[in-house]
Amino acid sequence: MTIISLLKIKLRKNGLWTTVQLCIQKLLGTKTYRDEIDTLFYFLNEYVDIQRLPSTTNKGLRYVQKCDALLLKIFDKVCEKYSLTYWLDYGTLLGAVRHKGFIPWDDDTDISMPRTDYNRFKTKAANCLRQYGIKVEEKEGRIGISYQHEKTGIWIDVFPADMLYTDKDINKIKPEIEKICNRYFSYCKRKKYDFSDDELMELRKKYFSVYMQGENIFFCLNPEFDKCFYGIAVNDVFPIKSMLFENFELKVPHNTDAYLSTLYGPTYMQFPHIGIEHHGVAEGRAPLGDWAKNNNVDMSAIYNDLEAILNKL
Repeated sequence: MTIISLLKIKLRKNGLWTTVQLCIQKLLGTKTYRDEIDTLFYFLNEYVDIQRLPSTTNKGLRYVQKCDALLLKIFDKVCEKYSLTYWLDYGTLLGAVRHKGFIPWDDDTDISMPRTDYNRFKTKAANCLRQYGIKVEEKEGRIGISYQHEKTGIWIDVFPADMLYTDKDINKIKPEIEKICNRYFSYCKRKKYDFSDDELMELRKKYFSVYMQGENIFFCLNPEFDKCFYGIAVNDVFPIKSMLFENFELKVPHNTDAYLSTLYGPTYMQFPHIGIEHHGVAEGRAPLGDWAKNNNVDMSAIYNDLEAILNKL
């Protein structure tokens, strides 16, 4: 059989793009590595229960995680005091569902709030945290909550979630909304997020005007910060429920399976194929777990400080 005949068979079987990929991989010698990696992950997912992985053995990282968990519970208490709604999001939510706490290698913490609660938090609840020495600042379309962050790496990102409306199937209009989110994100970034709350509201009305009414309600997560679109049905978020995270009861979306499947796909309970990248390392910073050591900070004392704050609330 000639090479051309073999190529025609490959094209019929795999399609043009896959065939081109396979040819390039063979020329570069990467196909063997890909097969080996796929084999490795097969055995990992078949014989290792990811849910039973122990916490990290990195003491610096583990202290950051434990202190972040305390800061999360402090945030939870303040939200309860001011009747504010929030839920764990992204890798933090995945950790809650899959590990009942932090993903062993994770070093950052994410929360989402409906836009109205997000704005109320800024005007009413933020000062409650500040009186205990907890820093609250808004930048680049989200709120950062930290405790001696420059020395310890302790930090929570709080993102706004906007309600949008449509009469169409969310999945069918996803490409269209992604384009809008991309334009909106690019504009906000170009203007360096220099907007008042009222200006942002008008800007959202301008960009998302066609999604201001309809029977199907969904959340668009942190549109100022992330150009990707994750359409989360409101019924998958509400009613909010509680879940254990590092032995603390914290809030999570109602349908965590649907939520995480939207974010990470149906295999979110398996070992990830992507690399494990620590927060800020891509920008040339040290991993958060190293900050305290590099700054000669006693993280056990920081933990005790946060525990004392929690007990006062």
